[in-house]
Amino acid sequence: MSKYLIFCLLWSHFVAAKVVYISDFDDTLKITNTLNPLSLVWNGFLTRKVFAGNPTLYRAFKKNDNKLYILTSSPKTVRYNIKGLLNKHKIKIDGLYTRDSITQDGYKYKFASIEDIMKKNPLSQFVLLGDNSGEDHEVYHAIKEKYGAKVLKIYIRPVKSKPIAEDIFLYNTSFEVASSEQNAGRVESDTVAKVAKDIMDAKKTRVIPPYVKCPIQLN
Repeated sequence: MSKYLIFCLLWSHFVAAKVVYISDFDDTLKITNTLNPLSLVWNGFLTRKVFAGNPTLYRAFKKNDNKLYILTSSPKTVRYNIKGLLNKHKIKIDGLYTRDSITQDGYKYKFASIEDIMKKNPLSQFVLLGDNSGEDHEVYHAIKEKYGAKVLKIYIRPVKSKPIAEDIFLYNTSFEVASSEQNAGRVESDTVAKVAKDIMDAKKTRVIPPYVKCPIQLN
């Protein structure tokens, strides 16, 4: 093995992101109500409401040389709207994945997109965030089964009643995610405090919107 190749391998080890966060967008970061077609169109194009505490939490994901990708089943026609919301809340990302069209199979698209992100970050481990209004929980569970310890944690917000695999962490608010990430040593305590304050100061509909199922018993 040449000295140059050895140097490249060592360098990639030190510059690789420690953790890569991959998050769904609608009903995970943004309040959309994808289960209602009218709300989906209205909120998808005309609103920028996010779940309370998410901006603080997602900005914290980017600290310590970590990376953040947004992976959404929304079509590429709404990329401008997504980027506008992220810019409004000062959330910086390392990549945005959108479907080529709404006819593209959602499960296959998300699974392949996560594998693509993994290939771009071969030395990293991954935290996956989503909701159960679509295929997130099924895709993430399949990724976990295939890649094992590469996936550190799976977070799913329950929007509707669905069976969920035991290896998935169900959460009602961003505070549970922040606390869990703090316990894992990936988020600092001041972030948890700021997320808690954001939630306490927010309207109830920004914490748990009416269309979301009643709070579950947490893991």
